Amino acid sequence: MSYQNLSVALSDDQKNTFINQIIALKSMMPFLIHLSPEERKSLRKVAEKRQGYVHDVVVAVKANSTAIPQAIDTVEFFKDAQLFLDLSEIMAQIVPLYEALSDTFMAAGNEAITVSDQCYGFLKQAARGNSHLTNTVQELSKHFAKKSKPAAETPVTAKAS
Repeated sequence: MSYQNLSVALSDDQKNTFINQIIALKSMMPFLIHLSPEERKSLRKVAEKRQGYVHDVVVAVKANSTAIPQAIDTVEFFKDAQLFLDLSEIMAQIVPLYEALSDTFMAAGNEAITVSDQCYGFLKQAARGNSHLTNTVQELSKHFAKKSKPAAETPVTAKAS
């Protein structure tokens, strides 16, 4: 179904229930971390086609544990690999939900700002004949004011004495 128009309202109870459920989910995973942009760039990524590779290496290491030197902590490897595989199942459920939420958020914002622009236009017209609306329109116009770039500071030179 293609997007036509949103006509939805969330009650405060619905919104609070969603937020509380998200908070509960986050509290169930206290190990979640936040990577910096630099950290994200530096890490090797496991693309979808590599997920099978991780699984197959786990199986191979379990079947051939004597081939792995003791310097490799296989218990930690198995734990990391299992967490990765478990999180991939969770991500498979959350990503489509996030994408739908993001798309709906974008569409709702589009609808709200489109009608806001129309209303602002009517308010500007009405303010021409109504001094009571002048202040309101002036306040609204601040949203369109371009921020000026700070002037380049000129270096201060010492005067020769």
